[in-house]
Amino acid sequence: MGGDFKNRYFCGKAAIDVFLQIQKADDEFYSFVGDNALYSLTRAIHSDDLEKFEKAVVELKELKHNFVTLRMLRFDGVYRWMVIFLSYSRLEFKGQKLISFEMEDITIIMDELEELKNSCEIYEEYFSLMEYFMISYDIESDEFTIFMMANQQRINLYCGTLSDWKNSKISNKDIDSEDVPLFEKSCASFVNGDKTFEYEMKIKLFPEDESMEWTKLKGSTIHSSTGEIYVIATVSKINPVTKKHKINLTIESSKDNGTDLINKRAITKYATELIGSKPDHPVTFAIIDLDDFKYVNDTFGHMFGDNVLSKVAEILKEAVDDKGIVGRIGGDEMLIILENISSENELRGILRTIRSNVEWAYKGKLNSLILSCSIGCASYPKDAQDYESLFNIADKCLYVAKEKGKNRYIIYDKEIHGKYVEGTSEIIHFEKDFSKYNKINIVKDIMENLLYKKNMTINQACEKIGPCFELEDISVFRGENREREVCWGVLMDHDLNGKYFDEDNYISNFNNNSIMVIDNINSLIRKADSAYDSMFKSKISASIQYMVGPIESPKGFITFNKSKTSKKWTELDISYLSILGKLFEMVLF
Repeated sequence: MGGDFKNRYFCGKAAIDVFLQIQKADDEFYSFVGDNALYSLTRAIHSDDLEKFEKAVVELKELKHNFVTLRMLRFDGVYRWMVIFLSYSRLEFKGQKLISFEMEDITIIMDELEELKNSCEIYEEYFSLMEYFMISYDIESDEFTIFMMANQQRINLYCGTLSDWKNSKISNKDIDSEDVPLFEKSCASFVNGDKTFEYEMKIKLFPEDESMEWTKLKGSTIHSSTGEIYVIATVSKINPVTKKHKINLTIESSKDNGTDLINKRAITKYATELIGSKPDHPVTFAIIDLDDFKYVNDTFGHMFGDNVLSKVAEILKEAVDDKGIVGRIGGDEMLIILENISSENELRGILRTIRSNVEWAYKGKLNSLILSCSIGCASYPKDAQDYESLFNIADKCLYVAKEKGKNRYIIYDKEIHGKYVEGTSEIIHFEKDFSKYNKINIVKDIMENLLYKKNMTINQACEKIGPCFELEDISVFRGENREREVCWGVLMDHDLNGKYFDEDNYISNFNNNSIMVIDNINSLIRKADSAYDSMFKSKISASIQYMVGPIESPKGFITFNKSKTSKKWTELDISYLSILGKLFEMVLF
């Protein structure tokens, strides 16, 4: 640890014995904890984190060095997240080596990151307001990008090498003949990493521009802390006489005034060019449509409807973050272009977040307003390799989501949706036939590979079960504290334990087959309030639960959960999920 780092985050050091009694500590330690840890360190550790800390101390016997993150009580009564470094000290007490306990305040880091994030968002908004194009250039790789910021989203207008861009401009005669030498000199400034440079020339910046225009190129070279060298620049159109900047209609015309997203023309152009460039990474199209939005406008008025669209746009931008861009392509229809999503599970996480946050945006605020959305997805290059085909598939999947009851997302699967997309089957037929067939095979596949061949993990099994049974969450609770040790899916604010299983005589509700079926959590109100509160907080609306072990002393519980309001569980689903619960028990317990 460097001195500066230690001064900022270091909060003290102590030596403790195996009973977690403090035998020695420095001034910084006592300045931080005050009287909260006199004699016993456990008084300063959050009760929910104490077991984790004790486990880290036990592991020290084998690891020699260990660390753990936990909450510690500061002198002013505020808990702070800390990272604790553990090692054996040279000091001894009653013949036993003491344990060195060194702590650093990561809440400071978290606060600084939040401040940095807020600053970045402000600067991104500044960039969105500026009427410039921006350029980034990597000297080592020759990677050259022209982009603009619109509504805190980066839109790449050119991605390639500087040499290719330079050659294309010259060969296409996009530069005034008198300015070609100046243009070549500007390119050399990028390659040479000139400290600062500025050029004015007449150029046709993009192929769709009608004619050449006077532009000012202003750049600077920066050296990163890790040694990389980058050149950054801005390009603005200017009046050749007054030298003043001209309004950049390209940026202004890309905005959708209603939502502050980019508009249909801009996102269509972006998506078409992106897919046309045949990228070497996956690209996903997700079309989002608000369910029954006409009812919102008719009931609450168009002004409120506009506010709803703006709120949904914020939800989409927050969920997508830096993984893609969002645009509005119709009245209440929006398109997301996602890049470099590492797995279908990650994609599902983003879609669940969108669906859940839209559903909860106005919940409890207006009794008669039920807001939800449907989403259809298709991915390049797996599903199609041109813009029109990808958009058509995503649009058809959106229609399937609507027909299946709305408030859901559909990711294109050729085996399931192929015939419908090709126009050779109706939705009702392929969904019903495939669903029953697929569930049987999923159970057989998991039984064979998880239980017998042992070449499948629990998480891999969950990734098959979840989408097939339209679940949002699968959780396994074990131990006396009912810790949630295995989980799949994305549910906001999920409770981290299942203590409710041992309260309100809840276990008595399981049947002789160790199964409890909850079609709607409202049925638990006043019967099992702890369970209701926990599920409501976790946004679970329906659940099938499997109890491991005898009812007198259960070893754990496996829960299969849905977060959307749904019909009753079918007898078939109950049977299949009961079997899968038994399989999980045989592997995990």
